[in-house]
Amino acid sequence: PWRSRPTRSSHRLVRRVRVGLVLSAMAGSRTIQITGGVFVSTTRMWLKKELERFGEVDVCHMGNRDRPEEEPPWVRFKQPRAAEDALAACERGEVLVDGHQLKAAWRAGPKGKGKGGGGGGDDRGGGSSR
Repeated sequence: PWRSRPTRSSHRLVRRVRVGLVLSAMAGSRTIQITGGVFVSTTRMWLKKELERFGEVDVCHMGNRDRPEEEPPWVRFKQPRAAEDALAACERGEVLVDGHQLKAAWRAGPKGKGKGGGGGGDDRGGGSSR
């Protein structure tokens, strides 16, 4: 039987679809996870102040300072656009806290809470920055 071979353009289309799915899953997300640039000496208020230039911060959580790989810091903005702008600025290396470049990514939901994936999880209403 005749089988068509995948073409280079079909591979590009598949990659675009996958990227599009990831991006659409993140659309509307308000929470970014800080993946680098925050240290034990970094204060919550300083991190919050630096990120508020992109929009109002709803919650600024410092995570586990001794083991940030287990519970990294994260910031939830009031508006999705503010989170997008902050993440883009971090990716461009434009956000510094205590002289260190901040690195960030979209936050997946908290472990064991059923909110996984790239959608930014933990976007419950309410809360505070304290």
